[in-house]
Amino acid sequence: MQGDGLFLQQVHDDFIKYKFISNAAEDFMTLINKNYEYEAVNRSYCREHNKKRSDILGKKVYEVWGRDSFQSNIKDFLDRCFQGEIVRYQDWFNFASEGRGFYDVIYYPYYNQKNEITHSAVVTRNITKQKNIEIALRKSREEYKKLVEGSFDLIFSLDTKLKLKFVSRASERLFGLKIDQIKNKAFRELFIGTERNTLKSTLEKLKNRKKLEAVQLRLETAEAEIAIVELNALPVFEDGEFTGYQGVIRDLTKRKKLERRQKHLEHELIKERRLASIGMLTSGLAHNLRTPLSVILGTVQLMELEGKDSEKVEMIKNAGKKIEKITESMMTKLKREQEESRQPVNLNQLLKNELEIMKGDLKFKNEIEREYNFCEEMPDIMGVYNNFSQALTNIINNAVDSMYGRQEKKLSISTKVKDGKIIISIKDTGCGIEKKNIEKLFDPFYTSKPVSVPEGSDEPRGTGLGLYSCYNMLKPYKAKFNIHSAVDKGTDFEVQIPVNINQVM
Repeated sequence: MQGDGLFLQQVHDDFIKYKFISNAAEDFMTLINKNYEYEAVNRSYCREHNKKRSDILGKKVYEVWGRDSFQSNIKDFLDRCFQGEIVRYQDWFNFASEGRGFYDVIYYPYYNQKNEITHSAVVTRNITKQKNIEIALRKSREEYKKLVEGSFDLIFSLDTKLKLKFVSRASERLFGLKIDQIKNKAFRELFIGTERNTLKSTLEKLKNRKKLEAVQLRLETAEAEIAIVELNALPVFEDGEFTGYQGVIRDLTKRKKLERRQKHLEHELIKERRLASIGMLTSGLAHNLRTPLSVILGTVQLMELEGKDSEKVEMIKNAGKKIEKITESMMTKLKREQEESRQPVNLNQLLKNELEIMKGDLKFKNEIEREYNFCEEMPDIMGVYNNFSQALTNIINNAVDSMYGRQEKKLSISTKVKDGKIIISIKDTGCGIEKKNIEKLFDPFYTSKPVSVPEGSDEPRGTGLGLYSCYNMLKPYKAKFNIHSAVDKGTDFEVQIPVNINQVM
């Protein structure tokens, strides 16, 4: 008797423990018999239905869930379970307490001591958070896929042996190949036509797990044309282990063609400006030569009539020197502007030469008040003469043009050497520049001058390429520009050129 009592006590204790575990669990637990009646429910299940245990126990399942739900889903699952099948499924449910949620449901067959199935033990777990994360990840994955597949650039990934694991649809545009045809190809096979050493060094960097930035390579397109592409790639590590590369191939062919076309256009426009400048200077040269030549001829005639006169001879000599100076400046400019190699250039002498030639423009000579202040010691720098002559002439011409129609027309040019820089200041008393427009001055095709003027007008016209070409010509010399301007007062245009990186060796 004592043994039976201990056994019953043990059974009671175990029942209390299992009941505690069941009621402490967040999962919903129920025990349903073959009459589809609830025989046991835990606290979580009651809470979700917002019912007391007494409101559920002994009730038919359809009394809790409704006949439609019971007949369409639950009854079939229970019947299959009563046949010995473990049934598992996931679905959305509406509970009185939590509202709509996604749940994982398992029906377990419950056996008695005779190994007969008498009940179905149903365990339901709320997995709404996981489902929402899954939905968000799927949505994010789909959006990422759309972004990748819609990209004009080719996006790729490589394995550790530098074979293509993934390529985006841009491969069809570039290579005329379907994704399945290009996958698993060796990466190097894409770059037909690339210079061998360039490709070799690129592949070596990839093998050594180096980052690639803006590497330009050549490849053969679907139309058997050679394309210029930019390669960017990053090594990928997972848990510290190298797994391959991810990268982007960007087609630069059209951009390169546009750049070449733009450079050609700039070259032609600069050439046109040079020719126009030479035409103007030639015309001015002829005019300037005419006056001293008239003096020479007139003096010679007087000498013939009056006999030899030392004073007249001196006049002839001075006039001849003027002719010599003008022609020398002109010839120096024409000769040096044809030279494209770097050579020692003295910017003081260059400016003096350019300004002397500009006197060929009668308006410049007669209407502009000029003030020059050149430093005494100017170091030579290495450069292409034409770069500096064209750039500085453009700035001076802009200063002169800005004074069109102004009552006061004064041009001041000075040079100095300070803090290791040659500083050239070109000041005018022109119309000035609005502060908001100063940063646009070096943009191509930006100009404050009219592009065209009425026939017969002498108003200056603009193409918007003068200062743009000036910037590009002086860029190799690390030149900097400081511009201070006030509307209706004038502009101080300062060019700074570092001596140390351009000095004559």
